[in-house]
Amino acid sequence: MPRAAVAARGMGALVLDLRGHGDSGGVLDARVMDDLLAGLPVLKELGVEKINSGVGALMGDDPVVTGSAIAGEQHYEWAAEAFRVVAGELASLGMTCSFEIHMHSLHDTAVSTLKLLDMIGRPLVTANIDAGTMLRTPHAEEALAAVGI
Repeated sequence: MPRAAVAARGMGALVLDLRGHGDSGGVLDARVMDDLLAGLPVLKELGVEKINSGVGALMGDDPVVTGSAIAGEQHYEWAAEAFRVVAGELASLGMTCSFEIHMHSLHDTAVSTLKLLDMIGRPLVTANIDAGTMLRTPHAEEALAAVGI
């Protein structure tokens, strides 16, 4: 996306990173959601039909045991609630979103990604497999096995 188009609308960047998962007790920053929701129409104007997104990192004391390995049910509920809002805006714009299976996130394994997608419950929010990051996630499935999940 051209930076000028984003800057012209008073936004710094179009990124959804729900950092509240670990260090702030899971409280989502409303400004992040506001920026994302305001940015989606800009993306649509620029011809973007699908965004790749995620819910941010969930880190603990051990830098290897992260993401879904330490997530509680509340983390999934917060993320699902936020992405149901995002999905509503995506639907109104005729856009879709995919979660990259990515290390350190709630969606760092195929099983955890499917759980999150099921909780969001909107078919226009999907997933894509990133075999490279799955290799760096000790508790992730083999990438080929993830295809069948």
